[in-house]
Parts: sequence; structure tokens; C-alpha cells
Amino acid sequence: MDEYALMSSLDNPHIAKTYEVFQDKSFYYLVNEPYFGGDLTKLGKNAYQKGIRMSESWWRGIFKQCMEGLCYLHSQGVMHCDIKDQV
Repeated sequence: MDEYALMSSLDNPHIAKTYEVFQDKSFYYLVNEPYFGGDLTKLGKNAYQKGIRMSESWWRGIFKQCMEGLCYLHSQGVMHCDIKDQV
């Protein structure tokens, strides 16, 4: 419930919204904004398949959005604990 309270209070265009929480006998479930983009590897593959030129400035814009979301989290005293390399 603490995680839900925190996540539902966040308000930034680069952070997925959390709308609701419910539970069954074993688990809590968070209802979040749908996320269809995949990770950055999938983004690159999809862009390539659609003929989008992935220039340095294109990637810079993508990373800028990621960093803006991360900076917002840090400004709220939140640490993102699931940032990782491709496995």
C-alpha cells in the first residue's frame, strides 16, 4: 500500500501513472498506465523496421526523456531500482 500511495502521487509525463490497487488472498495488484514501447532494444528494432533514421540526435531525444523521468523521481526522493542492461 505504501508503494501505491507513492506511485499514485507521482505526476510527470515521463513516469507511468498508477491508477488503482486491489488485492486477493495472496497479492496486491497495481493498475498502471499501459506501456507498449518495450525496452530501448525493442524501440531501436521497431524504428529500424519502420525505416526511421536513428541518428544521434534521435537517440539523444529518447535518452533525454528517460533522464527527465529519472530526475523527477530523484527530486521526489524516489530511487528507481529496476534499471538494467539488456540480458
